[in-house]
Amino acid sequence: MSGYQPYPELKTSGVNWIDDIPKHWDVWKVTHGFNRIGSGTTPKSDNPIFYDGNIPWSPHQNLERP
Repeated sequence: MSGYQPYPELKTSGVNWIDDIPKHWDVWKVTHGFNRIGSGTTPKSDNPIFYDGNIPWSPHQNLERP
């Protein structure tokens, strides 16, 4: 990826499946970064109430460890 400068200092992430991270980054559980995480079905995409850009959707599979 040209155009990106490497971070000057790295530290161990403390997570075995994540490599070193920039020293100034914090590591926290993804669940601590959101006010609410729900589970269930994803609403149909033709419902504009849910897809107006205000609600971030991510399948739970994206949040699990590999």
